[in-house]
Amino acid sequence: MFYPKIKKLFQDARIKEECTIQELLEHFGESTIIIGILFVTIITSLPLPPWGGGFESIPSGILCIFFSFQGLINREYLYLPEFVSNYTINVKTISESEYIDKTFDFIDRYIVERNLYVFNGFTKVLFYYLVILNSLLMIIPIVFTNVLPSLCITIMSLLWLLGDGLYFILSLGLSVFVFLFYLSIGMVFSKWLYRNRNYWSFGLFGKK
Repeated sequence: MFYPKIKKLFQDARIKEECTIQELLEHFGESTIIIGILFVTIITSLPLPPWGGGFESIPSGILCIFFSFQGLINREYLYLPEFVSNYTINVKTISESEYIDKTFDFIDRYIVERNLYVFNGFTKVLFYYLVILNSLLMIIPIVFTNVLPSLCITIMSLLWLLGDGLYFILSLGLSVFVFLFYLSIGMVFSKWLYRNRNYWSFGLFGKK
């Protein structure tokens, strides 16, 4: 699982000071795909005022779909362009931060690794499909269609990485509900647009 590996990375005294992103990908293995999904949705999941008119979440949505397809084809770890994977990170500097120990203490206290049978091939495929479906909502350049789908992806990814099966199952249900909610709203709105097309198109698409 991800959590023991990241604790080993930061707490093992024998770990070398610097690692390339490629070495980190090999260290975390398949978890790096979900780590990538988590990383690209953190900002768009924050409850901030829309600053791009709905366009601000498009890059994150596209990347989530790209990463999810890699997960569905069972890649060993996340594929990244060479110029990115060769970038070097100073792991020692990060591990010496006081926030690292505080973060580990918080997770150890409040997050429980349980119901590990939940994390199987079926739920993995379901997870990636739900990421893709919610990412499609993130790509739609309409205000208020971005935060909730992005938040669902972030929560699912984080709970998978931390191994809390109970809350992970609940997050899957939440993601299904959010997608169906927006889908139903979209269908109702589409029907309204069609019925009133004569007005909003100034007669251009009206009945003949």
